[in-house]
Amino acid sequence: RRRWEFAVGPDEQPEAMLVEAAIWDYLSPWISPEAARLERKAIYTFKSALAQQWLKGRVFIAGDAAHLMPPFMGQGMCAGIRDAANLAWKISFCVKHGHDDELARSYQREREQNVREYIETTSRMGEFINALGDAQIANTVFAKPDGTVSMNSIAPSLGTGLGDAADPLLNKTFPNITLADGSSFDQKFSMKPIIIASSAIVDLSDFTKRTTMDG
Repeated sequence: RRRWEFAVGPDEQPEAMLVEAAIWDYLSPWISPEAARLERKAIYTFKSALAQQWLKGRVFIAGDAAHLMPPFMGQGMCAGIRDAANLAWKISFCVKHGHDDELARSYQREREQNVREYIETTSRMGEFINALGDAQIANTVFAKPDGTVSMNSIAPSLGTGLGDAADPLLNKTFPNITLADGSSFDQKFSMKPIIIASSAIVDLSDFTKRTTMDG
């Protein structure tokens, strides 16, 4: 099986693109009706959206219900998984220990900004991929002082959440460092809560003893 994709031009009608004769005309440089048969044809419209409210009463929304992302960076499902990872432990905590309104509302604050930046970057990537001319391509990238152009690397931050808004480290992604045994930080701790503190500031001896006893 093979899949081809063609952009519908501004002067073309989407319905006309679905006529079999027109499809074979597009495919003629590579394949003919004698060598293959069409199994499926469809028109896709890419769009993005971001909900204004992710929580109402006891109802949360996540994934595509909260945000729609174009497909050009493969981040739609990734964003939904991040939503679920952020939300699951908070719901569990509220069920076990009683509702905490501030904790529940931190979900959207922590996720919305991150998703917004991914949507905006993915949209720019889509414009670049679908550009039809040099001028249009140039308008989707960023010029450097030496005249060269490139897409800016994306490093979206998280929202403010529950932390101290004045803390410069708030909402920054922790680096995936390599540990002494050669493993990565994410391999060891990606699914565990972590407290990182300086021993010069916090006495960790009692905390370490208690967490070791608790497993």
